Amino acid sequence: MIIFEIIGRKRMRHFEIGDRVEIADDVGSTSQSRIGVIIAASEILPHQVFTIRLADGNESRVSAAQLRIQPPMMADMIFDTTISPAPVGLRGSVGGRHMRFVSGDLDIHLKLKEAEFSRHLFGQLNFDQLTEAAFLVTLLHDGKPHATTATNPAGEFELREIPSGNMMLEILIPSRRIFAKFDAAG
Repeated sequence: MIIFEIIGRKRMRHFEIGDRVEIADDVGSTSQSRIGVIIAASEILPHQVFTIRLADGNESRVSAAQLRIQPPMMADMIFDTTISPAPVGLRGSVGGRHMRFVSGDLDIHLKLKEAEFSRHLFGQLNFDQLTEAAFLVTLLHDGKPHATTATNPAGEFELREIPSGNMMLEILIPSRRIFAKFDAAG
């Protein structure tokens, strides 16, 4: 949760553990990734310093002035097998629910599949440009973070133990925060 505090005329942003952020200034960074989750905070006067677990698995320590959270963008759902049948030749088309979302040059493919006692969400992010960077994917259940993972070099990810209800995927990529909303009926 981001909290804004007004000091004089300047708005100061306060971050909390669990916030998904982008490092705006990566001077001296040895990591390829600039996106991640805040896992710890400490006070080193005159600044607050945060430890970020980056999408590529590395950690980075940065000040609040170096962090940002991008404004949200909604992805458009363009296909859902609960409404239309799966087209012939769809990858992994046997069983499960398939969904496809788009947001600019980002194509989001999802498959919600029932396991013996739970549901799993398999996904892949495809860009117009080739990239092997890891991106952060968080499943929000009724608006609260349920699980977070990173994509592999092919843009694939998996989230396990998906509950029923209103779901939203938050996809954090450099300079963008994209949401894909769907219902996982029980």
